[in-house]
Amino acid sequence: MTDEWDRLPNTERWRPLVAFIRNWAGPFDSRCGMSDAELHLILSRHSFAIPSAVREWYQLSSKWDFHGQNAWITAQELSVVNDALLLLTDEDGIANWGVMSQDLQIDDPPVVPLEPLAETMSLSFSMFALEMVVNDAIFDYNKDDPAELSATSGLSCFASTPVGDFMADGPLESASVIAFAYPSNGPILSRSRSEAGNSLIRNLQDTPKAR
Repeated sequence: MTDEWDRLPNTERWRPLVAFIRNWAGPFDSRCGMSDAELHLILSRHSFAIPSAVREWYQLSSKWDFHGQNAWITAQELSVVNDALLLLTDEDGIANWGVMSQDLQIDDPPVVPLEPLAETMSLSFSMFALEMVVNDAIFDYNKDDPAELSATSGLSCFASTPVGDFMADGPLESASVIAFAYPSNGPILSRSRSEAGNSLIRNLQDTPKAR
């Protein structure tokens, strides 16, 4: 399992997400995933196809828990409901995300909300996985509320959604601050993982908003 697991974190698809996890959540290695043979045995019980990107994510992270608000459906529990493969839910089972049946043959398929929401999204699965992990790091409801910023100077956008931009103060493998900026002049919420990051947040809290 180790050779295959070691390959995936170095691919273009997964490098940013694995770098972020290691930077913000701690060790992330083959103990967090499962072998291709083990995953194949589980998935062979299903009558539906699993996209390559989804298979790789389960290989990487099937035994990993970030303790966030969102909950990934386990490989054992994967199922197609209402013409969609359910992949992610939340603690309350209110928001559900998945891949439509007609997209299951796509290598890195779009992920969509599986109930009517105010916004519409159609992100590739690998980008969706990155955004959901970062989202849980920012909006960790088991900790204090994230700091609200007045400005974003020193932060750069690394992913956009219809409901806002994810930002950081550097590459994900070394970022000390991450933030979510709502559209227009909405709030900018952030977290830090170092004293230097805390200092940047304090400065941005005191800076007039210019967006």
